[in-house]
Parts: sequence; C-alpha cells; structure tokens
Amino acid sequence: MIRLALTLALLVFGYAALAGGAQEASESWTKLESARGRYVVEYRVVRGELAFKQLFDLEVRVTSTTEPGERPLHLSVDARMPHHGHGMRVKPTIDQPEPGRFLVRGMRLQMPGDWELSFDVRRGSVVERSARWIEVD
Repeated sequence: MIRLALTLALLVFGYAALAGGAQEASESWTKLESARGRYVVEYRVVRGELAFKQLFDLEVRVTSTTEPGERPLHLSVDARMPHHGHGMRVKPTIDQPEPGRFLVRGMRLQMPGDWELSFDVRRGSVVERSARWIEVD
C-alpha cells in the first residue's frame, strides 16, 4: 500500500513539474524543440497570465537548428484540449515584427484541465510542430 501511494505521489508531482502551472508575464523563456529537431521555439508570456479564463499574449522566438540564419515563413499557435475534442474559442492574431520573432495576441484558455499548447512552424510546404502540455486550474 505504501509503495502504491509513493508511486502515485511521484506520478502526480512529476506530471505537475512537467506541465507547469499558471505562467505570469515573465522575462524567462520556455524552450521547446520541434518534432523533427529542425527548429527551437522559445516563448514567454508578455501580457496577462496563462491561466483559466485569462487573456494573455505570447512573445515567440523561432530559430533553425539546421541552417543558421534561416527563418520560418509562417508560425501558427494553438491550444487544444484533446481529451475534450476542442480548442480555444478565440483565434489569436500573430504579428512578425522581425524575422524569427512573433507576437501572439489574444489567447484564452476557457476551461480548467489539460491543454496542449502547440507552435507550428511552416517553411514552404513543410510544417513542424513543437508542443507542451499545460495544466490549467
């Protein structure tokens, strides 16, 4: 019984550490690697809080790991709840003030639970995804 309780505690606390919690506007960046390793995507909350029913904005930096100086042509950002079969009710706007840097405005996670925050980098017809699970209370 004690072994089961310890295992469950490790799973719960380990998941919480991986998933993060509410993220407030911060100078720190969260770093993700794309699925095939061609891009590094870094993001941070620049306005609001990444939390239940809160509007927030992200700043995103994308760099190529294969060709220094190469910049993606397009970035799309989404958050979905795969277990519920839906995503956000709002569509964020994405501006690119300079190559490799994006401002994502107007994101909102409308219900508590597990969300998958994804960043799709498209260059030509090739799309590569970076994603992170976030637990929203």
